[in-house]
Amino acid sequence: KDNDGFTINDSARFNHQTLNFGDLVFSEIMAKPYPPVGLPDREYLELYNRTDDTVDLTNFRLLHGSDKSSRITGGKIAPTGYVVVCATTSVPELARYGNVVSASSFPSILDAGMTLTLVSPDTTVIAVVDYKSSFYGDAAKAKGGWSLERIDVNNLSDNGNWKASIDESGGTPCRANSVTSNNPDDTPPYIVKTEMTSDNSILLTFSEIIPFALLQDKDNFVLKDIGTPTESVPTDGEFSARTELTFAEAFAVGKVYELYVSSEIKDVHGNEYSGEPTVFGKMYKPEREELVVNEILFNPRAGSSDFVEIYNASDKIFDLADIALASRHRATGSLQQIHKASDSPRHVYPGEYMVLTSDSVLENFYFVENPDNVITMQGFPVYPDDNGTCVLLDAENELVIDEFSYSDKMHNLFISNPQGVSLERVDHRRKASETSNWQSAAQTVGFATPTYKNSALFHSENANLDGFSLSTTTFSPDGDGYNDVLYIDYKMPEANYVANIRVYNFNGRFVKELCRNATLGVEGRVEWDGSTENKLRASVGPYVIFIEAFNKNGKIYRLKKTCVLATRK
Repeated sequence: KDNDGFTINDSARFNHQTLNFGDLVFSEIMAKPYPPVGLPDREYLELYNRTDDTVDLTNFRLLHGSDKSSRITGGKIAPTGYVVVCATTSVPELARYGNVVSASSFPSILDAGMTLTLVSPDTTVIAVVDYKSSFYGDAAKAKGGWSLERIDVNNLSDNGNWKASIDESGGTPCRANSVTSNNPDDTPPYIVKTEMTSDNSILLTFSEIIPFALLQDKDNFVLKDIGTPTESVPTDGEFSARTELTFAEAFAVGKVYELYVSSEIKDVHGNEYSGEPTVFGKMYKPEREELVVNEILFNPRAGSSDFVEIYNASDKIFDLADIALASRHRATGSLQQIHKASDSPRHVYPGEYMVLTSDSVLENFYFVENPDNVITMQGFPVYPDDNGTCVLLDAENELVIDEFSYSDKMHNLFISNPQGVSLERVDHRRKASETSNWQSAAQTVGFATPTYKNSALFHSENANLDGFSLSTTTFSPDGDGYNDVLYIDYKMPEANYVANIRVYNFNGRFVKELCRNATLGVEGRVEWDGSTENKLRASVGPYVIFIEAFNKNGKIYRLKKTCVLATRK
């Protein structure tokens, strides 16, 4: 009551802020804002509040890298609300989209992916994201200007829960994600990688984060013929996707070990591990052509770098630390510029592709399906733009495992400028010295295929042309996530066909050129997003896709496909 006896009918709600893991989640990541699609050229992270309370973000920290952190200087996030976290200098440009807070020493958000952790002032881990460029699911959007968006904010797993934004501006800062959909996590965790870190230790990487206590319990792991590890040490804190197991015995050379994982290992949603035992072994030394040079880029675009892709053509496991890369002197033919592929142990499993390069810019220029398989070497041989020799050696330089002498004359005759175009091996079973065993990487895959199968890869089942086919006869580019793009899939009898694909309306009027003198791989796809040559939306109605494919031997295919561009009622 006041001095006159009046009472107050209002009330104030308050509480001591106690948060748990998952109360806030990373909901959007703008890692590569350039070239801008519609949003400012600024990196940012977006958080979503899954609770019914306003959360004060003062003194929360973003952990990034092994020992780096950024402190959020202030700000709040409303119940079921969003907040954008960015560098102080980015606040003025991003503030117009809504609730924006700054973080001191805001991290450079890596294009290739990284682990980000949000920690409360009392050091509780509140949110973790371990994103990768492969999350985009769209090679074109991964090149820049589009954000990564979480599909389901109530699914705390990253695996299969992110997509490139489909918003016309390139992202949705401070509002519901454009790819929002019900996407519960009902997938059990599984092991994606097993690496030997010493003679008696291995590092396990799971497909998603696992609570610390479960990973730390060494009884959840049993190695056949040896038993449980002496310790299990998670590497990333309270919630981790990785743990290092140490055993009492050293691993025998050439023996294949089976590690069994208990169903007690569960993800944050309670899905139990149910996979097969993971297999690993102390690596063999590679023999002649058990590892092969599979792809080489020797004339990179400005700002990019050479790379050499190797392929494990055997049924053995090798260690990159036992391998070296070299070149040959043009005049004498002697080995020169010999560099170890890796200074630390790194498995190369049967059928696996590994890319060796001198820096980490590869993903800025090409789609990289498996970023973890890109190895940045401390030193790298010089491979001239016109011709040279790539040599794969054992680390003792006693055995030439494989060798390829390349020339820019080996590129497809229809490629006017081979800069940025790799040479791919057609068949790893044939000798690298066979000139016909090499082809230019297809334009439809971006002129290179680092860390995954070559566009020129030979398949015996492709002896006859299977032709071109449409993903659907009716598509609706309305942004609802269903048949928004028309895909034109092809399968050719061999690589290096050249294609022209154009779209016409039913009156015969030209609408758009989808590709012009584009080199094709053995198989792949071309897409039409429903736009015209003038970048306008094409009218609703039927269309004809005219396809012409030919090769240097004069073989020509011409065909027409029909489709309908529709829209929602």
